[in-house]
Amino acid sequence: MSERPVAVVIGGTGYLGDAIVRAFRDGGWDAVAASRSSEDIHDRVDVTSRDSVRALMEQVRTKRGRIDAVVHAASPRLERVKPGAATSTAHAEVTVEGTKHAIDEAVAHHVPIVIVVTSEAAASDPERLSMGSYPNAKRAQEELVAASSAEHPGTLFFTVAPGFLPGGLNSDLPAAIQHAFSKRPDGGTNTREEVARTILAIATDRERYLTSGRVRPVDGTHAPF
Repeated sequence: MSERPVAVVIGGTGYLGDAIVRAFRDGGWDAVAASRSSEDIHDRVDVTSRDSVRALMEQVRTKRGRIDAVVHAASPRLERVKPGAATSTAHAEVTVEGTKHAIDEAVAHHVPIVIVVTSEAAASDPERLSMGSYPNAKRAQEELVAASSAEHPGTLFFTVAPGFLPGGLNSDLPAAIQHAFSKRPDGGTNTREEVARTILAIATDRERYLTSGRVRPVDGTHAPF
């Protein structure tokens, strides 16, 4: 059983997820790095399967005795496609269905806080920037989280929408896409450490984040859904 607060980070071995896990651990939390490739077989999860997400939550609750926050940071690689070309279903499966599974199981296991990493791409034009289904999936993801906050008032729901993150799977994105994702006042880009610190703050600063909503990773600005 854990005496420290427990965070389940889905996508916790990815480029951003790894930073989130480290931020929670540095902040005194017991953080579970859950993904398809987790070193600990018990922490492996296929977010496209609700049964898999349920099994993860059950084993964490059994082993640690508590779950204080769930973070959904899993995301497939952003597609490089030509306008009008057929795109894969990975974004819908991981981003939208995966978020629904994480939310449903977090609510079922009475987790008080759910934080979902979305993207500034949700407000972009997928055809102009040739990003395939990614922006639409991120937009649907944000709508799902907002709807869940109304449906489950006993749980706090937050979205964190970073701009372009240099490095990781998307380090080779064209300059036009990088610019479109860049939302910092100084024209720069978020770092994964900035985003991770914001997510940790949401989970720990209960005086500041009392209502569900969107949080900007640059300055922590909070806007209710």
